[in-house]
Amino acid sequence: MPPLAPIAPRLAKLIPLLASDSPGEVVATAHAIGRTLDSIGADFHDLAAALLPANDAAAEGDAAMAMSCLDALHLFDPRERMFLISIAAQLRRGRQLSVKQADWLQGLYGRVQVAAETAA
Repeated sequence: MPPLAPIAPRLAKLIPLLASDSPGEVVATAHAIGRTLDSIGADFHDLAAALLPANDAAAEGDAAMAMSCLDALHLFDPRERMFLISIAAQLRRGRQLSVKQADWLQGLYGRVQVAAETAA
């Protein structure tokens, strides 16, 4: 999803116009919003997704798993280490992981847990 911040001021002016009593103005406004979104490679789905709250619980769990993995970097190959460093930075910036990233992280975290159980 492209960041909407560059067009947020324009969207903030357009969205209230959707409440117009004039059907023509509402349609014209919807088209203007669509063009504005398209100008940054976004669409109405991206706008709707931006309005939803971030899944903070999942992000906290991902961050905790990433930190545990970073504490055990010796268990991973260079590619996995780079992945862990990358997603840790992504999570610090408040960005969510993709499903694929979260799945990979869970797999790596499983290895950390097995290593901890074996050491105990």
